[in-house]
Amino acid sequence: MVSKARMLFLILAGLVLSGCSSLKAYKSSSERLAVVTIETKELNADNLWFSTYDIEGEKYSCDNPNVTVYAILNNISVISAYADKGKNTSSVTFDIDAEKEFRITTTQPLYNELKNGKFTYYYCIPYVSFTPESDKNYKVVHGYDGEFCRMSVFEVRENGSEDKVVNVSEEPICPNKNIFE
Repeated sequence: MVSKARMLFLILAGLVLSGCSSLKAYKSSSERLAVVTIETKELNADNLWFSTYDIEGEKYSCDNPNVTVYAILNNISVISAYADKGKNTSSVTFDIDAEKEFRITTTQPLYNELKNGKFTYYYCIPYVSFTPESDKNYKVVHGYDGEFCRMSVFEVRENGSEDKVVNVSEEPICPNKNIFE
């Protein structure tokens, strides 16, 4: 006879492993679209969640519970599959609303760096926002030029060349907030 606790565990494990607990993919709500590819150059950084805070009127807040997850790159977690894109991948492409500010952030809880024989730990939250134009392609790159705590935005031309987007804001998503509180 199987105990209730064991039965509950087996049911929950089955749901998790079957993908029933996976996150829903981001879907654009507009008819005017642009295409964005999110990419990371940091192949050693696991489980990079790329998300945004849905905020009406208030530009930055970490207390806002309305979070949209765009992608999980370098995902090694079995539990948090992301709409069939939770595989160990370094880039994801999807449609976004055009002519409307697009804000995106990622978190890497502890990034360590060896300097002068000592490990230095950082908690960085790279953040960018820009307004995409309709029918254009963009690439948001995390870790471009080895800058782990920054993201860069490029417009991808039809011939495959990339131009850095000039009108990009790199403000923190949680200004003046002590992240260790």
